[in-house]
This record gives sequence, structure tokens and C-alpha cells, in this order.
Amino acid sequence: LSCTLLLIVYYLYPYRNHLTSSKSALSLYEQLAYTYCNYIGLRILQTNNHSVIVHSIEATMPVDHRTRQPFGILHGGATLALAETVAGLGSIITCQPDEIIVGMQVSGNHISSAHEGDTVRAVATIVHKGRSSHVWNVDVFTSTNKLVSSVRVVSEYGETVFMCFLL
Repeated sequence: LSCTLLLIVYYLYPYRNHLTSSKSALSLYEQLAYTYCNYIGLRILQTNNHSVIVHSIEATMPVDHRTRQPFGILHGGATLALAETVAGLGSIITCQPDEIIVGMQVSGNHISSAHEGDTVRAVATIVHKGRSSHVWNVDVFTSTNKLVSSVRVVSEYGETVFMCFLL
């Protein structure tokens, strides 16, 4: 890997330990009240955890003036943001309090549309939990369970996160 610039970034968020100190969906929702999650109307529905690994997490988001494109359908960027956010929340719950999670890659396929007034549901399922990365599959559905998008999210985690910027 050829990197023009290599940065070692230490994240020192004072709230980081609070996010992982409680594993409940309600606690996560309360702690994320003033973040992007709240702005897009994200609501955590449930987590499916076995021991310390979260296997899946579900959340909803309304299709409204914040998340639609001018034609009245769900914006693809809002869908990808929802998917990355839900996968990130799953990683936060799974990781240790001193570990930081950052998104490395998000790629999605938009299969059908969701219209303004609907609420979409994202179901994130962990595919791989490695030593320093998570891979999540996130499917986004309409309220009638029609598949809107299928998204793959790769996140890196650890006490120190290395980032390479290619020029």
C-alpha cells in the first residue's frame, strides 16, 4: 500500500465510554439524541446479541424532507448514511470502551424506491468480526418489507486508528 501521507489519529471523545457502558437500545438512543442519528429521525428498534457480540441491529428512518430527493423518493445518500450509522452502532456495542470505530468503506445497491411518507427499516447483520475490522451487511426495507437497498459496510476499530490518504 503506497500512502502519500500516513496519519496516526488518537480519538479522545469523552462520551465514548458512555456509549458502550450500557448495551440497551434505549440507552443508545438517549445518548445519541444530539447527533446525526437524531437529525435524520433514526430510531433503534432492537439488537440481537449473544454474549459480547451483536449479531444484528435494526433501526428505522422516515422518508421526509430531511431524507428525500426533489422527486419525493428516498435519497440514495441518506440510505447509505442510515446503513453506515446502524452498522457503526452495532460495532460500538460490540467493541470495548477504549476502542474507536471509523467507517472504511460503504457500498450499496439501490434496488427499488421508498416514497415520502414511508418509513424505512435497516437491518444490519455482522458478517465478519476480525481483530481490527467489522464487515456488516445492511438491508433497507420499506414499511411493506420491499427491499430498497443492500449495503456492505466495513469499519475499522482499535485504540488507535491509522488512516491513509492517497493522493
